[in-house]
Amino acid sequence: MSGAGEDPLEETEKDGDTRVEEEEEEEEEEDYSSYYREAESMLQDLKEDDIFEWGKPWEEEEEEEEGEEEGEEKGGVEEKWEKEAVREKRKERAAAVRTEVAVGVQEETTAKPQEITKSKISVKKLPLTDSQAGTFLPSRKLGENADQLPQDELGQGGTDLEAEKGERIQDKRSSYLSEEKEKEFQPKTEMPKESLVATSKDILFQKNDRANAYPLTLTWSFGWNSSLPVYYIRDENQRVLLYVCAHNAVIYNVLENNQHHLQGHPNMISCLCVSEDRRWIATADKGPDCLIIIWDSFTGIPVHTIFDSCPEGNGIRAIAITWDAKYLATISDAEIQKVCIWRWTLAVETPACTLDLPKEYGFQNYLTFNPTNNKELVSNSKTQAIYYLWYEEEGILAHSAPRLTEKTFNKLVGRFSQSVFHLNLTQILSATMEGKLVVWDIYRPPSSASASPGFPYIKPCKLVHLQKEGITVLTTVDRKTLLGPVYGSSIEQVQILPVKSTLDLQKRYMVFINRDKVGLQILPIDGNPHKTSAIICHPSGVAGMALSYDGCYAFTAGGRDRSVVQWEINLSALEAAVSLGGEDLTPFYGLVAGGREGKFYRELEDYFYYSQLRSQGIDTMETRKVSEHICLSELPFVMRAIGFYPSEEKIEDMFNEVRFSEYVDTGKLIDKINLPDFFKVYLNHRPPFGNTTRGIQDSFNVLGFTSSSGKKVIRREDFLKLLLTKGEHMTEEEMCDCFATLFGLNPEGWKSEPAASSVKGSEICFEEQLPDEITAEIFATDILGLTVSQDFRQDPMVSEVVRNA
Repeated sequence: MSGAGEDPLEETEKDGDTRVEEEEEEEEEEDYSSYYREAESMLQDLKEDDIFEWGKPWEEEEEEEEGEEEGEEKGGVEEKWEKEAVREKRKERAAAVRTEVAVGVQEETTAKPQEITKSKISVKKLPLTDSQAGTFLPSRKLGENADQLPQDELGQGGTDLEAEKGERIQDKRSSYLSEEKEKEFQPKTEMPKESLVATSKDILFQKNDRANAYPLTLTWSFGWNSSLPVYYIRDENQRVLLYVCAHNAVIYNVLENNQHHLQGHPNMISCLCVSEDRRWIATADKGPDCLIIIWDSFTGIPVHTIFDSCPEGNGIRAIAITWDAKYLATISDAEIQKVCIWRWTLAVETPACTLDLPKEYGFQNYLTFNPTNNKELVSNSKTQAIYYLWYEEEGILAHSAPRLTEKTFNKLVGRFSQSVFHLNLTQILSATMEGKLVVWDIYRPPSSASASPGFPYIKPCKLVHLQKEGITVLTTVDRKTLLGPVYGSSIEQVQILPVKSTLDLQKRYMVFINRDKVGLQILPIDGNPHKTSAIICHPSGVAGMALSYDGCYAFTAGGRDRSVVQWEINLSALEAAVSLGGEDLTPFYGLVAGGREGKFYRELEDYFYYSQLRSQGIDTMETRKVSEHICLSELPFVMRAIGFYPSEEKIEDMFNEVRFSEYVDTGKLIDKINLPDFFKVYLNHRPPFGNTTRGIQDSFNVLGFTSSSGKKVIRREDFLKLLLTKGEHMTEEEMCDCFATLFGLNPEGWKSEPAASSVKGSEICFEEQLPDEITAEIFATDILGLTVSQDFRQDPMVSEVVRNA
């Protein structure tokens, strides 16, 4: 038989070779399985011992190595034996581990990839830097350049394996790591390659929320600090607001209805500011251990914190940042306030420059940099504005703080609210709670002057009355007075019609109500009477108004009539009225009696051209220069000649409106005006309801007393005193000159030229010209020369000026 004929020795040798190969393969698989089981076991032991923290394995080894080095320095024989004993114990411990692992090799010769994955992921849950990954984890994917991985990356148990078996185990290990499994080895939390602070992308509301690591986590803040500003910190495509709520700053995404909280202040936030690009936010607080924190609004990360910013005070009162975000300025909240400038980008804890402010400057509560020069600042208290110039090389903060009084402009100035730099001129603008604007000129010493030039200073040059209410915020918008809808009474409520699409934004409309009417107005308002229309809605009075969501209907509610009326809005009809009304000045001629061909407009033309003669001199023999313009300084004289008597404040408003009318487009100031523009200025600035006797009588009711005849009168002495001390008070010389003109003591009946006055103001005897008691009727007819009705108790329009020959 063929089977019996085989050599048993040869068969035995083959079986032996097969067993050897199988044993070698089993041994390799055993070593491979042992490698990973040992790694998994050691990681599990580390986890169970609660010592799975970066740095501890290295610390233990370093302590042992330090102990060995100390033993060598002592040079004792016992220390050397102890050193050798430690090494032997390590080897025995490693061998024992391998023996225990090898017992179960025959039952399962291959390691489970899932177990390896779990072990590896448990390590990679912690964020690692490249230096930390050297012992436990590589910073690259497993399987890539596997031969370059450290041998001890999974623990000390792998360090005692032979090099040859280690290479074969590496090859075996690579075969188990497919591309799908490699994804599971990636850490769930990885450190970014670049700093979050250095990123140029807005990722504040894009990144996932981190796992809550605290028992209590702030999730939403309700309310805001209304005494601090609210900033719009994103472009027009996003609605993201920044405001303060208690000791946190809140970045609120309106569209996503999401909040990000800037937490870190131990006290109430007292002030904040934002850089020009809305990237950097600076916040400060008042109280013990006060802080100044600069935040990156793109990431919400605090990039720098200034501790002990005012150890002598109680915190920060005002803060500002330059347009390029390089410097930060603060004013402390102390009895002796300190101004500090910080180079916060250098991460310094001390200011680059400081200045202590005297108490008499008042409590400075507002601060800002010049947007065109980051070495200039301005601050103000309620009573004083301060200009600063920082000499960076010398470390000097020079300042100028002139004090204003009522005598400065001969008018009431009011308390300051804010101060800003003019964008294009060397001026500072300070707003007041009286609705006025103080204009300061900045005088800087020339750089080519002497070696020690004087410091710059500011000087008040102008006071402009902008509005009746106080000015709390200064902006860069243009201001212009325009004639609004006039239908017997002032406007009481306005609402803007909602738009249906972006195309409708090109033209907007306004619905308004006054005492008894509802009306529609095309925006922007320019004084054109055809752009508005109104109708009586409730004769007994309107209580309120509302619009439908689509802007097609208006609803008005009456008061005494207890009714609600619905009105359909027809915009095309109003647009048609504008088209039929004409262009240029044609719509405006109808606003004066007689129109363009009427007596009033003809007189206006005569006065306008007469003003050219007056400005060139009445008695001059030189050739006259006839043009279409008059000097801007002639504007108030022509206004008074046609019966409009504006106050000095109103005249200043008209000057500024004309002077800066083309400044935004051309950068040039206007010093002359033509007849069409003058006509528009007159229509927009004159009282919309004219001069009424009721207004004059109301003034006498307040200022006067009841005489024996039962009329309200003002004594002559009190009348003259009021003119010298109240309102736009006059000097005594100005008052005498005005009365000389009103009484017809000058040749032409009005003061046409300074040389034309034949009577000096000091020569006027008021006892002869003015009665002892002055009534409203005497003031209007005998002094001002106005024509009124026979019954002064009625309310006629005071329209005509009586000129005495």
